[in-house]
This record gives sequence, C-alpha cells and structure tokens, in this order.
Amino acid sequence: MMSKINKKVFSATVFAVITTVLIVSLFLALPASTQPSIKQAVPESQFNIDIAYAYVGPVPTDKESYFSTKYNQTMIHDSKYPSAVFLNFTRVPGIQIGSCDAVIQVYGIKVTTDTGIAEYHAWSAGTGYATIADEDFSTLTTSASKLIDRNLYRSSGGTFSFNWTENKSILSKTIGSVGSYTGNHSYATDLSTFDLSSKGIPNEVTVAVYRLGYVTMSKGEVTLYQDAIAEKPVAQVELSKYDTGFLYNRIVPSEQLGQIDLFHPKNSE
Repeated sequence: MMSKINKKVFSATVFAVITTVLIVSLFLALPASTQPSIKQAVPESQFNIDIAYAYVGPVPTDKESYFSTKYNQTMIHDSKYPSAVFLNFTRVPGIQIGSCDAVIQVYGIKVTTDTGIAEYHAWSAGTGYATIADEDFSTLTTSASKLIDRNLYRSSGGTFSFNWTENKSILSKTIGSVGSYTGNHSYATDLSTFDLSSKGIPNEVTVAVYRLGYVTMSKGEVTLYQDAIAEKPVAQVELSKYDTGFLYNRIVPSEQLGQIDLFHPKNSE
C-alpha cells in the first residue's frame, strides 16, 4: 500500500541503503544568517543523466484512498492522474567539480502535458571525495534548499554515494506524484489544479530534466552554484500511449509490462 505523506513538506531526513545514502526531502532552509552566496555554475557535470523509465496514468482504484490508523482519518491520493519517473545517474570519468571534498548536483524534473498542466519535482545526486563529518554532511544537504523554488516543486529527494566510482550508474527511487496522500480534503481539492488530467486526459506527455545547480563543500565551507534559467534540458523524452496511460521504458522487458505495477516497475518502494 502506498503511504507517502504529502510531499509538499521539506525535511532533512537521511538514511542509508547499502552503500548509497538516499536523501529524502532533504532541502531544509538554513537560517538567513548562514545562507551562503550563490555563484554562476560551470557547464561541467559530475553526472550523466538518462530518463530510464516514466509512467503517467490514472491512479488504480484501490489506491485512490485508504484509512490511516496513525492519523485516524481517510487519506486521499493527491492526484487522479499521477506520475512516476526513474532517473539513471552515471558518474562521469575524469570530472571533479573544483577541488572540493563533496558535491551535490540538484535537478528539476518537469512532467508536462499538451493540455498545459505540469508537475515539478526535484532530485539530487552527490558524491564525496574525502571523509566529512556528519554535521558537515548535514550542512551540505540542507544548503541545497536555496536552489529550489518551494512554491514550484512539489517534492524533493536524492541519492548520495560516498566514493561514487567512475562509470558507475545508480537508479533513482520513484520521482513524481504517485503515492502522495493528504488527509486535508480541502487541500486535496486545491491540488486538483495540478492534476495532470485536470483539463482532460492528455494526448501527449513529456518529461524533461534540468540541472538547477550544485553545492560543494571544501574544508567545511559550502558554496552554491546556480545554472542559468534558460538552460536546455539535460534529458528529455516523450512518452508513448500505453494501456490507459503514457509510458517510456528502458528498464523492464516488454513482455513483462503487463505483469507489473506500472508505477513501481522495480518494486523499489
């Protein structure tokens, strides 16, 4: 059962999955007095980005709502036509941004339809080149909040792997609106304006990924770098009509598509 709490809330919860640290909703703002200045980003990238999988379609009937014993109320799925996107991050050989101890690159994911409705989500990928203290790691992750417009992006998360080796690829967790519930039913009504089917079922769906910038840490000091607003997407695909939704797939054998939950192709949630 999908049970994500409304992803509009940003926190700095970090937990480890094997050797990869998954940063979930990591973008808490720092106090104004400690906010680092932002510099212009250089075009070099620590990672290559591929859109490995994307599905947009109607939420299954049995996932439209559920009763939460924790909150003692019925939780309603925020979107009737949610999205699920998986990105593949590959460490670029021979590239290290500056002479820093660690870096996190932040990306914006835009899911758009031909009806004009769009969803915005943020995801990050980062690695370390030297041992850093826990408090410095926390500062590094939370500093990235200034690169994200919280009024625009509905969710955030990321993957951090210490000593991410060259040419190694890591698949993200699910990015998108699927699995996001709220118990505030009036708020759920407000969210309908962001539902990808709120102006009718679309005929075209596109997913684009933009780099928003990156944050580095050197000897405990954080520096933020922002990409130009008009930068072209680092990855973009148009989804094809599939069943009752839209699909782009590079990770599931075609013969298995009819046997899986299209929102969770790798059973990663």
